[in-house]
Amino acid sequence: MAASIASFIQLIKSGIEKNELIKITLGNKKNKSAELKNIFINPVLLQNTVKLSFVYRYPTKDITKNFSIEEGIALIDQSLEKDFFNADLFTSGNDFHLLINKNKTVKMVTKPATLSIKTDSHVHDKQKARIIKAADNTYLKELGLVTAEGLVKKDMQDKYKQINRYVEI
Repeated sequence: MAASIASFIQLIKSGIEKNELIKITLGNKKNKSAELKNIFINPVLLQNTVKLSFVYRYPTKDITKNFSIEEGIALIDQSLEKDFFNADLFTSGNDFHLLINKNKTVKMVTKPATLSIKTDSHVHDKQKARIIKAADNTYLKELGLVTAEGLVKKDMQDKYKQINRYVEI
């Protein structure tokens, strides 16, 4: 069993090295009474370093934690050994599905890629799509919503959202 999980972990490492990793999903928990339902893992760029963002899905909440590549891979390995029967690895080349049954036999299924990498997939802080841009808008500056640099003032965020929503409607 360890050899197949090890080969799955090696596929994850290869996907990270080649910058092809899109996401990893761990599911089908072994302990049905445990609260944790799934773990979703995505690569993110934090402070110019690629890290793995883990989203622990519970029935009433999600908890997000970011780990280095080494820590993340160790946590994935540990979770597959102890907590989950299934793992899905989505890369830009192929999709890999690891299936472990109760008898501890492991099967890996490879399929053609179903997802593609977005150009900003590793960006952690995504910019919201706004109809009215804050930069270079004279009327927003005259209303006192933005600074001279074109940034929305902290205490005017709600008004800026309201104006954008009004224009959208």
